[in-house]
Amino acid sequence: MSETTAMDTREYKIAIPDKNAEEDSRADSPEQSGVCTPKNEHSSGFKRLRSWELSSLEGVERADWQGADDEAPGTSTASTIASDAEVKDLQDRTVNACVQLAEIIVSLRREREWTDEKSAKTKKKHELRLRLRAIERRITMLKPTAKLESLRKYVEYALEKAQPAAQLTDLLDDELQLILSKVNATNGSSPKQLLALSTVSKRFAKLVRQPAVWRDLDVSSHASFLTDRVLNSIVRDDGAFGMLRSVSLAGCTRVTETAIVKLLNACGNSLERLDLSGCTLVKTSTIEHAARTCTNLTLLDLTGCAHVDTLDALKMTDTFWPKLEEVRLVGTSRLSGRVCQTEFDALADEIASRWNRWREARREGRRQALLAAEMEADALKVKLATGREPAGLAELLSAEDERRRALEDLESDDAVALEEELHIDHAECDCGPAVSLEAMPALVRKCRRWVEAWQEGHPVSACDHALVMQGAMGEQAGLATLNLFPNCGHVMCEVCEQKERVNMQRRPVEGGEFEYVYPCRLCNQDMPNPGGFEITLTQ
Repeated sequence: MSETTAMDTREYKIAIPDKNAEEDSRADSPEQSGVCTPKNEHSSGFKRLRSWELSSLEGVERADWQGADDEAPGTSTASTIASDAEVKDLQDRTVNACVQLAEIIVSLRREREWTDEKSAKTKKKHELRLRLRAIERRITMLKPTAKLESLRKYVEYALEKAQPAAQLTDLLDDELQLILSKVNATNGSSPKQLLALSTVSKRFAKLVRQPAVWRDLDVSSHASFLTDRVLNSIVRDDGAFGMLRSVSLAGCTRVTETAIVKLLNACGNSLERLDLSGCTLVKTSTIEHAARTCTNLTLLDLTGCAHVDTLDALKMTDTFWPKLEEVRLVGTSRLSGRVCQTEFDALADEIASRWNRWREARREGRRQALLAAEMEADALKVKLATGREPAGLAELLSAEDERRRALEDLESDDAVALEEELHIDHAECDCGPAVSLEAMPALVRKCRRWVEAWQEGHPVSACDHALVMQGAMGEQAGLATLNLFPNCGHVMCEVCEQKERVNMQRRPVEGGEFEYVYPCRLCNQDMPNPGGFEITLTQ
């Protein structure tokens, strides 16, 4: 083959890495990357694939077409014959891309830590592989020749060698952040596994603290040892939790208001669900801070937070949190421990007032629907009478039917009663839609009926002292402290209640375990556990 029609095939030799070579010794030179071998470079210990013959044309000018045409399929057809200049240009671009790709692959293998320079090289590697893909597509659009077929096989082999086994270091930061966010989701939103990954490398330590990684935070499984110091070490001040949607601190009895306020400040308005159930050290001031900081809450769980005032928290739902859908207040201050009847009555009045507001709002909505139906029906009647719309009889009848259904909904006591029964736990809010109070309204209404039964003189006394004090004997007022049991409605004095607790019983529960209960002497229902919810009646 003459010098004017052929190139030195050594310039396009492709190296195949030895399978037995050590991983660290593969990155000694660019030709060992498996993509291409520079001219006059010889290496030992590597097998050579046969050299693809690439012809060269000396003294031919570069064609006018640019590489952008490669990215636009359809600009050429398979019947297009490539000119010598175009073939030469494809060869030069292929060699240039392969040489750069080989050097970058070797450089990446030598670097052990992730740096900004390594990130730039990784992006450059992706760009070069895309460039080779574009050349390959361009070749397939040209009429096949021996030269183009050899060049196509060369490009295919280079692309194959340039695609090593998938490694985490080859992924971009955005891709790794997406993977890390899935790690947190698959572990029940517990931060333990995700935080452990921060010790893998400096890059992972940086990525783990990115806001895109954290969507949910649930530390309830670590509640037994979670303290303010531990929680502060998780939160920090680096903005990692700026996009949190859900936080669960359920059962964290050792976490105080200081650490929770710091967490709420880190979350801000992105927080939608806040679970503080069982956090016995949470105070009303903590909820007030959440009302000012986390305004987009849809769920607030304060079950068992005995230091949170139930009435104050309920009133906050009327003013703050326009998107709030559900709030749980069972076990808060006015529904836990011994509660004075005056405080309980204030809570019961507030719940009744909020529910009455919701009922009036629903009735007003039905009235508005009826009014709209009547107006539409009257408008159609006028059009039909004037003859401007003689074909509107069907619309008139439809409007009359809708008006009739609205009347039935408004006048049917059964329908209204059923709707109100289904939404008995709702409370109207000035700042947004009605909020569900879960089981609290039912508990309050039941206890309210027990209190009224006591005041009306029904036989609910469970001891002689209560029986004496329930009568009209005013001079006996203050003789003893009387407590009402929410489960059965019976009333017993404090002294007799303590004596009655001696009759403790052990009851089996699921899982082969047992629980201790204190049955009432009259109905055998469970009295509250020591420190449980009781209403101290006012004399």
